[in-house]
Amino acid sequence: MQAIIQYHDATGLPVELPMQGDTLVIGREAGCQVMLDDPGVSKRHAQIIRVENEYIVRDQGSVNGTFVGEHRITHHTLHDGDVIHIGKHELIFRLMAGGERGAGLPAVAAAMQGGEAGGELAPVIEPQPFTQQDWLQEQVAAMGARDESRRKIVGWALNGAIVAGIIVVVVVILMLRAANNDARGMGTVTLEMGYPQILRVPERPGVLSITVAPADLVQFAFDPQDARIKDLWVADPYFYFVIATPANTGDGIIRCAGGRKYTINVIVNPQRKAGPKPYAEEYVNAKTASDEVKAAKAREWARNAGNMALTQPPVALSMVDVADAYADRALARELDLEGIRDKARKALDQQWRDLCLRCNQAVKQADFDKKARVLREMLQLIPDERDLRHQWAQSNLEATEYAIVKRRRATGPWGG
Repeated sequence: MQAIIQYHDATGLPVELPMQGDTLVIGREAGCQVMLDDPGVSKRHAQIIRVENEYIVRDQGSVNGTFVGEHRITHHTLHDGDVIHIGKHELIFRLMAGGERGAGLPAVAAAMQGGEAGGELAPVIEPQPFTQQDWLQEQVAAMGARDESRRKIVGWALNGAIVAGIIVVVVVILMLRAANNDARGMGTVTLEMGYPQILRVPERPGVLSITVAPADLVQFAFDPQDARIKDLWVADPYFYFVIATPANTGDGIIRCAGGRKYTINVIVNPQRKAGPKPYAEEYVNAKTASDEVKAAKAREWARNAGNMALTQPPVALSMVDVADAYADRALARELDLEGIRDKARKALDQQWRDLCLRCNQAVKQADFDKKARVLREMLQLIPDERDLRHQWAQSNLEATEYAIVKRRRATGPWGG
């Protein structure tokens, strides 16, 4: 019985290769009798061995395996018509009873059978055993191919992750910008009606605009660049001056220079309780006393006011008001009450500027305790709650006391 292997070569031509000797090697290596140019085929992929009257196909430890029909085998006894699958190739095993089958075969088969007409017989390549080293080389080559495939997959995954990360960052930036333009709640602000007041704002260096509905609920009292409040604005720009006009409530929006906006609820208090007026009894007596008593009282209060105009200007101003209540117009001019009042105001302004300098020094030194002490002195110097300077000092004192408490909580009972 003659064993013949039928397959297609690299050019697609059919080949019938008679088996010469007892062993036939199939693989990718050039020394194999059946050479298959396919990366899925190992160098020495499989062997067909003749044992007496049987032919056995044996896998040589190939990476991708050897199949007969649909079954992967390590060794298998071949029968006529069995189909051997190696890589993408199909090899058909045939058993022929005698006869010559060399005519019309391709050159490869003819050469294997004895060469061209008139030529010498081509030497038969002896099969070489499949060594452990060859198996390792096949395994390394297969691992390299798998690693290359994995690298490509990882590369695509990394590129996709980078693109996705960039998209996420852009989306977050856009969301943050949008959030900056969203209105943030600022709470409720209570204003008194009829005089300028300070409305604290959340950002430095101030606000661009304040809109309140109804529109006449709040009026702007001063321009931020007004020289009368320049020292206050330079020292602390976290406020705005407004006047509440009607007895009403409404909602407003503060638009800041940083692009953010804040919502506020404005409540107007139409009736404000008057604080205790200094020397209240004297004003009552001034209405009922005789002319002689009024003149004497006016001179006494004017003399005391003049003596205290430089040292205690707030007290001197109150005394001038009492003297003015006792004196008539002629006596007021005689006592020069306006001159005393002007002198006390100038002294008050000078003391206020000195306190502002001390407050700025405390701010630069980050000394909150010192700043709080200076602000309390300012409140004593300007006791009138309707005075913008008093409101400014009161507002800053509240913020400073809050900062002191916050710092103490952060540092703990043993300090920072």
